[in-house]
Amino acid sequence: MVSSAHKAARLDLAALDLPQGLLKDQFYAYAIGTLRCTPLFQRIDELAADGLTDAQAYDFLREQYAGGLSLSVEQHWKTLKAWISVFFGGAYRLEVGQEVLVKGQRLQGSGKFTR
Repeated sequence: MVSSAHKAARLDLAALDLPQGLLKDQFYAYAIGTLRCTPLFQRIDELAADGLTDAQAYDFLREQYAGGLSLSVEQHWKTLKAWISVFFGGAYRLEVGQEVLVKGQRLQGSGKFTR
């Protein structure tokens, strides 16, 4: 792993404040629970219900972090989308073209999501 990627991963884990020694399933459950409780994720979840373009996400992040971010808003959004993809799998999808994050709805009994 490239040292910058390793540093970024350590910062991500520190932001989630996960306890050490978790098994994989525990890690995922804890990370999902932690993310769901953050006001940032809750607002992204609301915005994604109607489709959240990259440009809208950049504007949202600029508003949330007016004091500045350690990364560009573009990189921050890219990281957040990756977290959402890893931890929430089929609950969201990225529409190709303009990179729109869309929250799906679970079809009753099927385990599948749709818009």
